[in-house]
Amino acid sequence: MRTKTPIRIALVAYPGVTLSALHGLSDMIAKADELGRAAGAPELMAVQLASEQVGAETFAALDAVVLPPSAVNGDPPADATLLDWLRAQHRAGAVIASVCVGAFVLA
Repeated sequence: MRTKTPIRIALVAYPGVTLSALHGLSDMIAKADELGRAAGAPELMAVQLASEQVGAETFAALDAVVLPPSAVNGDPPADATLLDWLRAQHRAGAVIASVCVGAFVLA
């Protein structure tokens, strides 16, 4: 039997993120939620977080964190607070994922 506990997904709007990709990911998660719940799947809850909003206490219990692609040429900037928060989320059990150039933030 599937759990009905919502699946919490954070989409991180770090400096230089491609906003159309950020919003597109939000739309895709919303559609997946709609179709999944019609089939009895748990709710998908997506939240967009600006990198300034992340910290030790921010959304302490996430299931997944997604870094969308960047519009910046070269490596996208990532500050120490964001990287520490990503590590803490991973240690707490969250899946950390990226789309396209968002992988360079994780590298």
